[in-house]
Amino acid sequence: MKKTFVTAALAALLVLALGLTAAAEQNLTAHLERIADAGDGIAYTVSMTDYGPLEPGDVDPEPYTRLLLDMKLEPADLSEQPEGEYVVLGFEEENLYYYFFLAEGGENLILQTDGEENSELFRAVPPEGRADASGVMQAWYETLADAQGIATDEPETVPQESRAFEGQWSSEDAGVEIFIEDGGFKAAVEETVAYPEGVRWEYALQYDPATKTLESVSGCKFSINFEADGGSDILETLSEDESATFLINGAGRLVWTDHKADEGKGIEFVNVGTFAGTDWACSGASLEIFLEDVDTFKVLIRRPDGDRKETEWVYACRYDPETRQLFAEYVICDGIVYDDHGEEMRTCVYERDSEAVFGLNGAGCMAGRNTGEAWLDDLPFEPAPQDGPVAALAAAPLLGGWQVAESQTVDDGRRAVFEKATEGLLGVRYEPVAYLASQTVAGCNHCFLCRSTVVYPGAAPALKLVYVYEKPDGTAELLNIADLDIAGKAFPID
Repeated sequence: MKKTFVTAALAALLVLALGLTAAAEQNLTAHLERIADAGDGIAYTVSMTDYGPLEPGDVDPEPYTRLLLDMKLEPADLSEQPEGEYVVLGFEEENLYYYFFLAEGGENLILQTDGEENSELFRAVPPEGRADASGVMQAWYETLADAQGIATDEPETVPQESRAFEGQWSSEDAGVEIFIEDGGFKAAVEETVAYPEGVRWEYALQYDPATKTLESVSGCKFSINFEADGGSDILETLSEDESATFLINGAGRLVWTDHKADEGKGIEFVNVGTFAGTDWACSGASLEIFLEDVDTFKVLIRRPDGDRKETEWVYACRYDPETRQLFAEYVICDGIVYDDHGEEMRTCVYERDSEAVFGLNGAGCMAGRNTGEAWLDDLPFEPAPQDGPVAALAAAPLLGGWQVAESQTVDDGRRAVFEKATEGLLGVRYEPVAYLASQTVAGCNHCFLCRSTVVYPGAAPALKLVYVYEKPDGTAELLNIADLDIAGKAFPID
């Protein structure tokens, strides 16, 4: 990222510090509201030194203006103005510019200036958990650059018009992913033969501006095996001389033809963006997006709601490739109650039409609006970690699911819970040798691996699974003792 420094002329404006006036605050608010109004026709640019001023084009400004309008503005002294990089929101016709500074500690400082002698500095105060003002502006700029084919993290490698091919595409029995790599395109096509068996084609492609198609440079075909988690494993290479063409027809659908055997001829794919299969999380709630059929997404949101309770919302959505957002058609809300063993009982709270919209906000978080739930509108969900212990912890708060323990050590705290629950047992001695898992209910269920010994001379020990319920008040009780049948699974794998 290139560094941009405040010019001497801009720095000279510091001596003209007059503080924030109500007019300045209202001015920024009014301009943001005009930008958000698609029918207003206001002319503006967002600028950094990377690619200069960028006009809005077809990019929807609403996610960014909404975040900025939600911020409280407070006066700041011009002496606080930082040096360094900034993003400029400019209204050239009005000779009015807003500088959003990126320097550490100054991410929420905004300078309003007319480029002459009138300047005022103020500070934005975002709602708790929201992005800084400059972060919103930087994300806005990067979105504009990406939409115009001038990605901010790498030089332009393909024509802007060809980027319409980029993304994930879906049909009833097959899926396509097209992405940019090494100055061209790569495509992967997967088709189900007889689940879990399938076929995969991989192509290196170049864009032909004359025909507005992607033509293969090379291609291979593989047999694959689909995994339960949605992934796939390559089993065997079937061909290394595949040839294909991809085009987008008048209906906006991707058409794939493999020239070697015409295997893809006539198959149309719907653009489904890049949201399918993603998980998001925030404090106290989780959000999951999955593709239910060819072009229907489900946005599933869960939030714990008191003692052994959880509320679930499922929005049925269509993806709009132009705005890169999910538009809901209806929503189903269920109330879920869990018993001591984690079994759930569902009650439908409501089922109704919905005008909710889900998409990425200026900070790169998933957020929704018009959801019908005040707590949910504009709540930012960050990408959930996918691997390692952090991912396990991120997934843990959901009620009803057992979580395997990262450490199997029976420490003093776990042992104390175990002893409270098993105190008074007669005839058999249970010694916890490992802590296996926990389950969040109203309180917590615990699973211990124990060595059990009947209290009589020469008795042989056995292994048992002992389930304990720890109540919110700190007391504990025994739930169940289950046999661990080791020999029952001791047979060769075919």
